[in-house]
Amino acid sequence: MLDRFFESYYRLRPVSATFTGIHDHDHRLPDWSPEGLAAARAEMQALRASLEMTADGVAGLRDVASRDRALAAAFLDVQLAEDESIHFARGNPSLAAGEAIFGAISLMTRPFAAAGDRADAAASRLSGVPAFLAGARRSIAPAVPEAWRIRTLRECDGADRLLCDSVPRWIAVDAIDAARAATLLSAARQAREAFDEFRRWLTFEVKPAPADRYACGADLFDLLLTRGHWCTRSRSGLLADARAALDEALARAGERASRIADGGWPEVRARLADAHPSADD
Repeated sequence: MLDRFFESYYRLRPVSATFTGIHDHDHRLPDWSPEGLAAARAEMQALRASLEMTADGVAGLRDVASRDRALAAAFLDVQLAEDESIHFARGNPSLAAGEAIFGAISLMTRPFAAAGDRADAAASRLSGVPAFLAGARRSIAPAVPEAWRIRTLRECDGADRLLCDSVPRWIAVDAIDAARAATLLSAARQAREAFDEFRRWLTFEVKPAPADRYACGADLFDLLLTRGHWCTRSRSGLLADARAALDEALARAGERASRIADGGWPEVRARLADAHPSADD
């Protein structure tokens, strides 16, 4: 059962698989189109049902296999809840931009295989960026919170630097052969054009969402606490403790900072913010 779970996990999340060290899917991006998300949801629902685990905790599960099954079931509960929301692939374009960008970065920055083999996988992934972003656009809700839209625009700028500057630099540094380099650069151009189209969509077509879209809501938050973090405490109890701890920490910081700075900890914080390398460094 766990073999089925992990096979599905890596196949549905090929970029995560690459970072994890599983390289069976290095040539692919996920499918975040409405059809792809629906198929992934159906697969996760079938896996969850086959695990036959309830939402109970793992405290009473004595053997490792039972605990592993419980953790797998909890992971699927969270994934299915996130899929129902509009805070993830169905509502936040930043996730799609990041997935496409890190699909390439995961292959460029980690020498787990010969550079030529990684270049082949990167070319395949980059050539899939147009279809991936187009599919993601069809899944994303028409209204997007402004902070998410602005972040995604910055990531489009980052993608431009990656595809125009970093890919050629990688080719030169790792001495990738001419034939592979040509294929990789062609795929990078395709991906850059797709990001340009993604940027135009964000700029001219996406509508602003109301401010309350940022909050995930009590139900999803509670599920993340109980199933994602195995926390049995209420959010109100956690909030009270966090406020008390913050008050105590600020008071302690103020008392200690007053010994070395007339302005207390705000002055120390300002001096720390100025203690950084120059842009040239």
